[in-house]
Amino acid sequence: MTPTDATPEGPPSGVDDLRAELSRIDDELAELHRQVREIRSQLADEGPVDAADRAAAMSQAEELVALTVPLERRREAVRVKIVSTS
Repeated sequence: MTPTDATPEGPPSGVDDLRAELSRIDDELAELHRQVREIRSQLADEGPVDAADRAAAMSQAEELVALTVPLERRREAVRVKIVSTS
């Protein structure tokens, strides 16, 4: 039996690895989204802020959002692999 063959104990280990990767990706995405919400909330709550500081915070939020794009793609690719492997 190969490591990716199904066993009576559960799904193939390859699927387990993919599910673990999916969980890590979901955790990372959740953290990025939390950070973006926090930055945007701080900007809304602070009232008048120095324009340079506001621009820097907005840029930071945009950079974090940009980091989610490849993670979203990776998450979808892993989901497809899980479905095709199951």
